[in-house]
Amino acid sequence: MVHYTRYTSEHYDPRRGRQASSAAPKRRRWPRVLRYVGLVLVAAICVSGGMLWGWLQNTAAQLQKTDPTTVHNWTQAFHQSPSGSAVNILLIGSDRRMDARDAGDKGRSDTMLLVRIDPQAKTISMLSVPRDLYVEIPGHGMDRVNVAYTYGGPVLTGKMFETLTGLKVNHFIDINFIGFVNIVDKLGGIYVDVDRRYYNPMGTGHMDINLQPGYQRLNGHQAIRFVRFRSDAKGDFNRMVRQQIFLHEVERQAKRWSIGELPGLIKALTSNSTSDIKLGWPTDTGTNTLFGLAKAMLSMNTSRVYQSHITGIPVTIDKADVLQADPTEIRQAVNDFTDPKEAPLRHRADKIAIGSFPVRVLNGSGKTGVADAVATALRAEGYQAEMAGNADSFAYTNSVVYAPTDLQGYADAISSVVHPSVIRDVQRLQGTLNGVTVIVGSSYAPQSGGAGSSGSSAVVQQQIVSNTRQDLSRWQTLAASAKGVTVMMPTVWSTGMVYDADPNTSDDSSNFRSYTIASGHGNRAAVCVVGETADQGFWHIEETAWTDPPMLSDPNDVRTINGRGYMLFYQGQNLQRVAFKANGCLYWVTNSLDDQLSNQLMLALATSMVPVR
Repeated sequence: MVHYTRYTSEHYDPRRGRQASSAAPKRRRWPRVLRYVGLVLVAAICVSGGMLWGWLQNTAAQLQKTDPTTVHNWTQAFHQSPSGSAVNILLIGSDRRMDARDAGDKGRSDTMLLVRIDPQAKTISMLSVPRDLYVEIPGHGMDRVNVAYTYGGPVLTGKMFETLTGLKVNHFIDINFIGFVNIVDKLGGIYVDVDRRYYNPMGTGHMDINLQPGYQRLNGHQAIRFVRFRSDAKGDFNRMVRQQIFLHEVERQAKRWSIGELPGLIKALTSNSTSDIKLGWPTDTGTNTLFGLAKAMLSMNTSRVYQSHITGIPVTIDKADVLQADPTEIRQAVNDFTDPKEAPLRHRADKIAIGSFPVRVLNGSGKTGVADAVATALRAEGYQAEMAGNADSFAYTNSVVYAPTDLQGYADAISSVVHPSVIRDVQRLQGTLNGVTVIVGSSYAPQSGGAGSSGSSAVVQQQIVSNTRQDLSRWQTLAASAKGVTVMMPTVWSTGMVYDADPNTSDDSSNFRSYTIASGHGNRAAVCVVGETADQGFWHIEETAWTDPPMLSDPNDVRTINGRGYMLFYQGQNLQRVAFKANGCLYWVTNSLDDQLSNQLMLALATSMVPVR
């Protein structure tokens, strides 16, 4: 655990570095203004057009009319959250027919996740559970979570979630597969960064799917196959992550939809869904109404959408293969859901540029090369870092980071690189060294995969090897065939990684792919290259002539490293995507679904990219 102590009589006394003014990048306000304008227009139309207002009320009421008994039972069993506070919504994807004539058929739930919208913190969180998680179902004993829906529909599923998590569930939305497909199609498709090739032909006993890797627009049938796919080594975990990624992209792309699409969208939603949530407007615009929820979601920064999961471990109970989660894992997932962890860069001092102060790294362990390795990792993140020789002794066990008060945010981030470590708060004294000083202790080991609480079992040790061009000939073949994109490749690599070989093809058409993206304003040239870790995690590099896709709105941080600007996107504290522009194109590196690549490796891959020669 990192803690702070006041410097008193240590050997090193670094003082504060020279402050270099670096204004935080201005966020583009125009898209946000347009979203507010759109909401105002909707309100104005509703006020001035009584017919439209009546139609909206009628269609919203259909959500409750599809199954009035369930809606009534829900309102009796659950309570709304206080006005303006966070609201927890149970989102269910099922195969149930939304028809009052079939109200006796409870169907089966395929997807269950809890969505938390917090208007005060301005965050959206998603908590997923696997279908085979073995839990207590109130009134029915222990069983798989998806059995709750078969026994008692949304109401029992909501009670099961409350028993499992200790949280209050406020509302539910139950949407069937037909509704999902129709909604995606009504929205004109959803742009998704597909991480790898997904292929199951018909007749295999699994849902058929044929998706190539890379950023692309998925229609309804493609999207439902993408979010339901579970025929891989990580099964339900990867499926949960894909579902959350998809919902995040829906929220991120909301700004490009027009008011004219609203009637068709509402019709598709109401005819294949049921929910207890009322329209609300104009009498109530709180977070317990559809209008209030939409207003809250559209006003949020899309970089503040967080994911958490309960994964469990495989066990056999009564000859059944299920997943079992211990209380510690459940408690951690719930904490991540209610109080999501911010990206570490948010705690840094925005007024001090990352490369404006020196970082000296000394060897306090006696191990050969550790100080140089740490300095290399810090330079990859943009620090002005250098190896400064040996410390006063080799008796350091934990690493030590010396930093003045105004660099404590950076000290936090540096400390995570040399974990386990302590941070020493040094006073600003005339004549002492400026910037940050790092002494590497004997307990330091290079960072492995950064899965954190994501549920990954990744244990791949990641040593960053510089000045290497892995599979150069394959990159050269791709560059020769690509039209409209200046192909770039990384010049660093890591132990255990390979560029993926698609078992469904005899060539590189999938893992070294050249294609076009339908951007809505013409087709844009693109290439995608898929890599794989030793623990079957798929990461990829995307390069395209489309320089402003919706996926790259609202980065968590923007920093300049060696004269090139980078956009950084985090999932919790794990670096999920690094993007930059060069050669009139857009480039990005995306981590695996379970964040197996460390933050340092992600940055090293992106910052090392050069044109293929």
